[in-house]
This record gives sequence, structure tokens and C-alpha cells, in this order.
Amino acid sequence: MKKSPVVLFELTMVTGKLVHLRDSDETDYIVALPLEVFPYHYNVVDYAETNYSKELEVLGGCIVIHVERRKEILISDKSADFGPCDKNFAKETLQNAIPEYKVKITD
Repeated sequence: MKKSPVVLFELTMVTGKLVHLRDSDETDYIVALPLEVFPYHYNVVDYAETNYSKELEVLGGCIVIHVERRKEILISDKSADFGPCDKNFAKETLQNAIPEYKVKITD
């Protein structure tokens, strides 16, 4: 049985970098952190590997925009470092983790 994805999403950010990662046990991770603190997708990967104390395979990345007043999270673009992530997987995972928000793919 597939494990539920691990989600780390910083709701205080406006714009962030999101990466989709996977560990050796086939657990998926969706990690989104503020652009002003983590300007590159590889910074998010470094943080996640340190935070979870394991090496993680990078499956791609994108940009997220948090529109708090409308309770929306917008997913767009791709990682220049790692290429695009599966935006449908990211959307579904974030929607399940943060049900009070509407998650949209904008490109």
C-alpha cells in the first residue's frame, strides 16, 4: 500500500518554491518554502534533506503563489534546476493537506 505523501507548506509565504521528492521507501514529499528565504529549488531540497535526515530523489519543481485573502494556492512554471514536477500530483496533495484552500494549476 502506498504511503500518504508528506507535506511541508509554509502558509505565511506569498510566493515560494515547491519541490516533489521521494525517499528510498517510496514515500513522496511535497515541500514548499518562501522564495525570499529559499530563492532556488535546490535550497528547498537541501532544507528537506536536512529536516528529514535522509537523501531524497528530486522529481521536479514549480512555483507556488499563496493568495491568502482568496484562500487559494496557485501552482505554475517549473524548476530551472530540476525541471517540472507533476503538477496534478502536487495539486491533489496540497488540496488534501490544506482543504480550506482551493488549489489551482495556472499554466
